[in-house]
This record gives sequence, structure tokens and C-alpha cells, in this order.
Amino acid sequence: MFFRNRQALFFSLFLPLMIMVIFGVIDFGSMGNVRLEVIDNVKNEQSKSLIDGLKKIEVLKINSDNSLEVAQDKLENGKTDVVVDLPADLFVIDPQNPVPKEIKVYTSEGSSQSAGLGVMVLREAFNNFSLTITKAPQLFNLQIETINSRNLRYIDFLVPGVLAMAIMQMGLFSILFVIVSYKKTGVMRRLLVTPVKPAQFVGAQVVTRLIVSLLQVLVIMLVATIAFNVEIVGSYLLLGFLVFWGSIIFLAMGFALSSFAKTEEAAAPIANIIAMPQMFLGNVFFPVESMPVWLQGIVKYLPLNYLADALRKVMNQGASIIDIKTDIYGLIVWSVITIVLAIVFFRWQEE
Repeated sequence: MFFRNRQALFFSLFLPLMIMVIFGVIDFGSMGNVRLEVIDNVKNEQSKSLIDGLKKIEVLKINSDNSLEVAQDKLENGKTDVVVDLPADLFVIDPQNPVPKEIKVYTSEGSSQSAGLGVMVLREAFNNFSLTITKAPQLFNLQIETINSRNLRYIDFLVPGVLAMAIMQMGLFSILFVIVSYKKTGVMRRLLVTPVKPAQFVGAQVVTRLIVSLLQVLVIMLVATIAFNVEIVGSYLLLGFLVFWGSIIFLAMGFALSSFAKTEEAAAPIANIIAMPQMFLGNVFFPVESMPVWLQGIVKYLPLNYLADALRKVMNQGASIIDIKTDIYGLIVWSVITIVLAIVFFRWQEE
């Protein structure tokens, strides 16, 4: 029944694909921003003034909250372009004999264009800052060290998020609309008088959606590999496991919500109330780190965020199941919640 529904097939298989292609062609990651990590070992008013000045440069997207180890790890994994390590004695200067201070700057080999732009901007910024201190340029000497890293583009970030979004849509929308339609047209009631058992019906729905979810993943990954040269470095077996697990979570969510919608017209807003916030806040199109801090504390617990983050780490970083244990814990919790809700609220027919 599902595969004979051409509209369902279109929205299930090709809508996520269209979104990936559109965002991939736009390529938000190539719009000139340089991701810069500043390690402040000085921690005084002068260093704060320096960092505030760097933040005013539009091309620089600055973070100054991480340690050097964390920043270098982000650099190696393609999550930032440049790391600046400000030494503790940066502003200990002899006015009579101002010797240039050495500042270590680590750049990403994988994003050489952005890193080169970042170094050029930093040189100019430090020269201007030195002029305000001693009225002489070149008080700071940048020591550049290039670190071997992957060139993670926006499309590399996008594809795992689109996969997670497609899994959510398949599990949530397809089940919700089908069950509501079957109840409204009396299909569910008529099935009760047939030899088909409720468990068989539910099992068939779940298996069908799992098959389509796998087809979604294969189509999206194939197009991403051919059209955008996306490289998948992680385990395909672990990816399949995450796809299966994520599908179960959102399928259970769809079964639970089906009892709250009496008609297809009511099903749409109910599904969108759950899906839309996750689509734009669930680590699909934009990283959680780019959101306000207060919002990060909320959205990081969304089920779509756990799924997208796990898929992204496996696909882009080759992470193992141990490396994504935080996401696994989150998926376990959401599995329990959604399955319990489905058992409690799902009804074979309207009472």
C-alpha cells in the first residue's frame, strides 16, 4: 500500500534529497567566515581588549572558551580554521627595548583558504594593536604551524543532518498520517475482523518504514558522494545501526501522536509542532555551537540532535560506538520515552 502511494514515495525519498542539493549548491560554508579559536593565557584587561577587538572583525567567527587541547582537536577534525595561543607574558614588554613577542598560530591544512585569510587578518590586527601600545609596528611575531586535518565543508556537515531529518520525517509523518487515515476511513476497524493480528499490522508498518529509511539513506549518500564528493570515513555497519535506531524512535513517536489527531488536517499541525523545531534547532542545517548559549542547553537534548550528531561523527570523523557514547545514551533515553508513550497512547480505533 505504501509503495503504491506515489506522493508518499516522493516526499519520503526525494524531498530530503532536494533539500540536500539546494543547501549543498548554496554552500554556506564558503561565504568567507574564518573560524578562530583564541586561547587566552593572559586573562587581563589587555587580552580582553584584544579579543574584543578581534570579535569586531566581521570575517572572524571567534570562540575563546576552549583549552588549547580542545581547540587543536577541533582543528584536526575540521571544526575550526585557526587557533591562536596567546602566551601568559604577551604584554610584559620592555619600553626601552621592545622585543617582538612570539605568538603560536595553528592553522588547518584542510581549510587552507580560510586559514590563509585568517592569518592575514590576524597579522593586520596584531600590527594595529601593537601601534596602540608602543607606537611601533611588529611588536608581535606570529609563528605559524600547519596541522594536518580534513577539509570539512558545509556539505560534509549537511549530509548527516539531512539523513537524520529524513529518518525523522519518515517515522513521524508517514505513520501519523497513515494511522489517522486508516481510522477515519474505517480500515483499522475492518482489519479487526480479519485474521490479521494487531502485532502483525504494527510490525508490517514498522518494517516498511525501516526499508524506506534505508532506501532514503542509500539514495542521499549516493548523490552526496557522486555530486558533492562527500567522503564517508566511518563504519557503514554503525551507520546502518544508527539509521535503524533513529527510525524506531520516530516511528514510536508517530504511533503515540496518532491518537491525538482525529483527521489528516489535524495531523499536519501536530506533526509539525514536533518536527519543525527539531528541523531547525536539531543540528541539521546549523551547528548547535552557533546558537545562543541558553538555547544550546535546551536543543542538545532533542532526539534529532543526538541522531544527527552521532551520524556526523561516524561519517566525518570515523567515530566508533565508544566515541559517540553520549549520543547513544541520549538515544537510549528517547527510545524508552517514545516506546512507552506509544504503548500507553496508541489505540487501534477511536473510542
